[in-house]
Amino acid sequence: MDISILNWINSNLHGSVVFNYLFKYITYTAEWGAIWLLTALVLLFFRRTRRGAIILFIAYGGVACVNLVLKHFIDRPRPFLENAEFVSFIESINMKLPDSSSFPSGHTALSFMAATVLTLTFGKYGAWSYIWAVLVAFSRIFLCVHYPTDVLGGAMVGVIVAFAVFYICKWIFPKIEKWWQDRHKDKPNEDKNKSA
Repeated sequence: MDISILNWINSNLHGSVVFNYLFKYITYTAEWGAIWLLTALVLLFFRRTRRGAIILFIAYGGVACVNLVLKHFIDRPRPFLENAEFVSFIESINMKLPDSSSFPSGHTALSFMAATVLTLTFGKYGAWSYIWAVLVAFSRIFLCVHYPTDVLGGAMVGVIVAFAVFYICKWIFPKIEKWWQDRHKDKPNEDKNKSA
């Protein structure tokens, strides 16, 4: 089923050079989660969005770890190793062949993690990021560098890690804030005692 979908895409959807390069550049925006790291950095500059940025950074680390472990143990070969026509297509758009294993899709995992964190944190404003996450996910299939099930698995990893990190942070952040406030509440009294 997986390879049949990719064969159909290769036969029917790769006729437009514009679309081929468009999806190549969409996929590049999520290379190492670049667009989502940039988003987190921007959010970090504003007090109202800083908490969301911190959650995004933590979830990024979580997805990266889970992804590495799954890729290592599942070790699924890439689809272009099964069909030489995929290699020809990928090389025709001057794209480097990925050398890591196929399952799950890291680009998709990071994208769905980020979209989920942004939605949980910022509601409907964050939900718009799912549009880009879906485009990134589709680009991995369109470019024949992942099977559809790799992308589905990546999306599931991203969503699960996002929910786990978000609710852990929601529980632990108030405790950290309380500890910080209590620590600095006592400090003026300590300073007065020292000066006396």
